[in-house]
Amino acid sequence: MDNKQISLDKMIKGGLILTISSFIVKLLSAIYKVPFQNLTGDTGFYVYQQVYPLYGLAVAFTLQGLPTFISKVVSEADGDRQLQQKMREINTWLFIIGVSLFGLLWGGSNWIAHLMGDNQLAPAIKSVSIFYLFLPFLALIRGYFQGKADMLPTSISQIVEQIVRVAVLLGAALHFANQSVSVYQMGANAYQSAWLSALAATFILGLYLERNKALGEYAQILKPQAASVEMGKRLISEGGLLIATSSIMILFQFIDSFTVYNGLVHSGFTEEMAMSLKGVYDRGQPLVQLGLVIGLGFSTTSLPLLRRQVIDERWNEWTESAASLLKITMILGGAATVGLVAVMPWMNFTLFTDFSGTDTLQIFMLSVFFASLIYCLHTILQSTGKADNSFMILLVGLAFKMLTNQLTVKAMGINGSSLVTVLSLILITILMMQLIRKEVWQTVLTNHFFLKLISILIGLYGLVRGSMNLIANTLGLEGRFSSFVLIIVGALIGVVFFIITALSIKLLNEEELKQIPFLSKLMDKTKRK
Repeated sequence: MDNKQISLDKMIKGGLILTISSFIVKLLSAIYKVPFQNLTGDTGFYVYQQVYPLYGLAVAFTLQGLPTFISKVVSEADGDRQLQQKMREINTWLFIIGVSLFGLLWGGSNWIAHLMGDNQLAPAIKSVSIFYLFLPFLALIRGYFQGKADMLPTSISQIVEQIVRVAVLLGAALHFANQSVSVYQMGANAYQSAWLSALAATFILGLYLERNKALGEYAQILKPQAASVEMGKRLISEGGLLIATSSIMILFQFIDSFTVYNGLVHSGFTEEMAMSLKGVYDRGQPLVQLGLVIGLGFSTTSLPLLRRQVIDERWNEWTESAASLLKITMILGGAATVGLVAVMPWMNFTLFTDFSGTDTLQIFMLSVFFASLIYCLHTILQSTGKADNSFMILLVGLAFKMLTNQLTVKAMGINGSSLVTVLSLILITILMMQLIRKEVWQTVLTNHFFLKLISILIGLYGLVRGSMNLIANTLGLEGRFSSFVLIIVGALIGVVFFIITALSIKLLNEEELKQIPFLSKLMDKTKRK
């Protein structure tokens, strides 16, 4: 298919497919961490989460950052011959990157563990490092098909990857609960899931190539090709920026791994208590990732369309598309953030058996809105080829987090780390907003969009929190199951209120509503009545 013929409709369908599969993956990720934490305790969760950023970065390489960059290269290619050459060059660089990162993590595992303040984490770090050997194949094939607006290979492979990973992780947790193995041995066993899940995803993508009779084409890509300096620069600058942007929360978590535990110990907590508190703090990570999935899915799949509009110099269409993406991201990100903050006391108890760190988690949930907006802003900048400045902005935010995190943890405990994360994201968001064309913001500001959004979000929080408190107090609900039911009721109340109010005050225009299929169908039914 000619890349120029990729339609808005196909991009929307692709975005929906990737969003649904990403939601399934994040849901599995959130669900498995509940029994995992329940089986291993906050200390076991600490061991797992300390090493998790190294795995999370590998996922960003193979699922989000590099495939998105490669999809952009595919959309730019003029003909199959040029496309094949570019794929060969990218494959060479991916091989170099994957092997180098594997060697760094495997050989430097003791040093990395020492910097984290816990030398016994080294075996788990080695287990994660093997995943990076699968990086070239996973990133290249996913990016190639995404550039053709075919999201099924990415979607199916990531679901299978997550299922295998969850099965191995829970197996390691059960083994720990039933046998006399140390919490660190459990961590090393759990992270065997990294390379086993990558192997499963590789198998699925191979089957997809076979079904589409594309194995021969992939074999051509594997032929030796000199590592183009120009492509290497693009991969590092554009691909690296996409990785940094798509994994900003993982990078913050990476900083947490080196500063939160150490900060707690230096402030006077015992090592055991510091491990437990770090485990409590890390409860927020899967919840934030779950909240980000919809906004990230739309941003990721919008890049090829926005890029093609720029190449074809269809600036009016690009302005409308960019403004619509911003509005949808702010709506979905804002609703997810407010909803998570409102239900957090009951969610914390339901998932983790107690209310420890509820205030910490509520602060942390504010990350969902700002991180979603950062992903969106970067996608818009990337489409114009002017995202270089955003890399420096990300570095500023990371530097702020790195310089202030341990000091704030010493002063405020784990609340301090949550607050610094949110402040860092706000700083990045404000700076990135300055880089967006004024025509886009003028389009966003029409029809009193911000005033309407803020009003509906305030109403959403008040209704959900108030109704849940009223139901809980009236019925005297206790126990995890009752809290779970209460969360479902609160979520339904919030969704119904949000949809009806958004439609009634025309938060989005009809063209924008078509990009959210469920709202579009509801609007059509309302019109028929």
